[in-house]
Amino acid sequence: MKEYVGQLSEILQTNPRGTGGPSHGGLVILRGNNVEKEDFDEIARTLLGARFGGKKAAAACFRAAGLVTARYRWNLTWRDDFSLGAYLIGCMNIAGYYRPYLDFERGTQPEYWLEVKDNGILEFPETDQPIQYQPDLDWVDRKVGIGNRLVKPSHPQLKETVWDPFSLSEEGDYASAALSTHAGRMPWMHNYLDNRRRDHSNREWWQATIRLSKTAFEVNQELLALAITIDQDCDRRLPEDIDGFVERKNALEQRRVEENIAELKKKDRKELTEPEKKILHQFLNNFHDLMNLHRSVLGKRKAFERTIDKAKEVGTRIFYNQVFADYRGRLYFKDTGLSYQGGDLQRAMVQFPEGKVIKATDWKFLWLQIANTWGLKGVWEQRVADAKSMQSDVLRYAKSPVETYDEWSQAPDKWQFIRTCFEIHALLDDPNYSSHLICEIDQSTSCLQHMALVMGDVDMMKKVNLGPDYSDIYQIIGDSLKLKADVSSEHRRKIAKSALVPFGYGSGVKKIAQEYDELDLPYLNTISSKDRWDLAKMVVEKIEQILPTAKDYKNLMKQKAADLIKQGMNEFVWDSSSGFEVHHYKQKPVSDSKAFRPIFYLGNGEKARLQAIEPSTVADKEHLKSGLPPNFIHSIDSAVLHFVVADSDIPIAVVHDAYGVRVADASQLNQLFYDKLLYVYDAHNPMLLFDSSIGEIDPDADPIRQSELVPVPYPFHKNISDEARALIKNSQHALT
Repeated sequence: MKEYVGQLSEILQTNPRGTGGPSHGGLVILRGNNVEKEDFDEIARTLLGARFGGKKAAAACFRAAGLVTARYRWNLTWRDDFSLGAYLIGCMNIAGYYRPYLDFERGTQPEYWLEVKDNGILEFPETDQPIQYQPDLDWVDRKVGIGNRLVKPSHPQLKETVWDPFSLSEEGDYASAALSTHAGRMPWMHNYLDNRRRDHSNREWWQATIRLSKTAFEVNQELLALAITIDQDCDRRLPEDIDGFVERKNALEQRRVEENIAELKKKDRKELTEPEKKILHQFLNNFHDLMNLHRSVLGKRKAFERTIDKAKEVGTRIFYNQVFADYRGRLYFKDTGLSYQGGDLQRAMVQFPEGKVIKATDWKFLWLQIANTWGLKGVWEQRVADAKSMQSDVLRYAKSPVETYDEWSQAPDKWQFIRTCFEIHALLDDPNYSSHLICEIDQSTSCLQHMALVMGDVDMMKKVNLGPDYSDIYQIIGDSLKLKADVSSEHRRKIAKSALVPFGYGSGVKKIAQEYDELDLPYLNTISSKDRWDLAKMVVEKIEQILPTAKDYKNLMKQKAADLIKQGMNEFVWDSSSGFEVHHYKQKPVSDSKAFRPIFYLGNGEKARLQAIEPSTVADKEHLKSGLPPNFIHSIDSAVLHFVVADSDIPIAVVHDAYGVRVADASQLNQLFYDKLLYVYDAHNPMLLFDSSIGEIDPDADPIRQSELVPVPYPFHKNISDEARALIKNSQHALT
């Protein structure tokens, strides 16, 4: 490994342009900060311990720059970050560690991607995403760089407007918290009954962050051994790449020349003839599909190897996750390759170290886990019954997982499925067995539920599983679609769900059409890209027809945004009920003519210019308006999660709006979730909180109402309706 460090360090210190030309801007930055020989060695070690394969080159540049600036606590401009990163990654290309290649996204300028060229660099221990063996509660510091922010900012945004909630002392005391950065704008901030909550460390979002940081995990050794055994079977292991990739790529490169693709790309689309449009469109589609599949297959293989390596490294030790939030309040574990927020294998691999004996009433959650990981749909009681009918197969799989792999690997979440089979087998053998399995309790259509609650639409609440009765909105919409061929009920549901999820998160027809491009269903594979676009448009129209309040909600929030922009606001800042400050910025990118394009060494004696989205000082008002509806919903959903985690006394893992708990704790989590969902709407009223915190105050709002259980901290309060309250209290299907 020393030779790798020495080689990269030497390249970093040497001007790759040669002595005759000016130094690269990145090298100028390093020299200007008085980087010495030993510092170059340390920078080389830091870079070699990072993983840039499968990443876009521009994103990798900012990541590399963030690691170095964090190490030395430099505060660079956006352009200096980009220049430094382009130099660092370019030097790794020169060293032969990565191979950059061009990919043409549909309808966009070409972008460089990185793939690993020398697998020897993967032997370096990861420096940027290390496993934690103690709960690391004081890692947060606003000066440690983009890679270690407690709150990941919205993008694109000026560096000077990026918000950090904490002002740390020189000793790094994470509990030294700043008061609200916008208290002067928020009259309700002065109305807290308990003045301590003006301090971030006394707010539920921060308490939830600390609790998740203290949550311990371990590796399930039985599953690790099984994964290693399966991987040793050439017929069953994940492939290294797609069959015939090199030949297919070479054929496309030949087509690029023969069909004059480079010249066609330079032309304005209006200047292209219809045959030229067809040639260009077909080539870009073929090239994009091949490279996307290549990255997917390669990425899955590398992710598998990384998880196995990390699990071996951990062994039987207990480990922890560093936690951060995005700008809406969503909580995330850092990507270490071994966390409950990873893919199927990672979720199956990790468990809670402290087990708990389950009761007879807890078994339904085990069977529900079998149903969900096997892909069963319908009312949860029916899914449990269907899963129970699989008991003989479940036990057979658990007893002989290698021999039965071809059967149980058909499960959508095969590793979590077989892990649950192991648990059921152990529990049936020994009723006093202490269960360590993490059982996932997921929210059902949470974005749509929050839209219904915000708007007070009881009918929509019932359609999206608030209340005692089950409603499969995905199936309802799927069955209503007029398709050009016979499509099974199951696949109709998938078509609807693939649209409803991005729709709930604020996306439109374009994003849904992209989802359909990637979704592997026979019907979607047989229709053209235009037909998939038309299908996406039809599904959106059907969603808005069946759930008109969802459209009304989006229009309402867009109008609020437009009114606020007219009042002179170029960003939206508000508090959620858990005390998290949402800082929603969206700047227009610098125009192409003024864009900064640092030199990027390709490693073959050639160089290129990279481009990234550089934020300007001008607010992107249209994106601010379109972003407010989903971001407001995200902030409410996050607040519910903050309250649940902060007030729980059980180990919890989270994945977006889903919760992972021990089987024996699932009932407790279920009740806690509904209590906190009701509390967020009944005690805080998110819409009134938003209006008051951002500057809009309803003069007709009810005065503050005292609660017997918890003091209500906000003065502008209106109860949700009695019917809505009853639906939440009697819900059985919001969590599945």
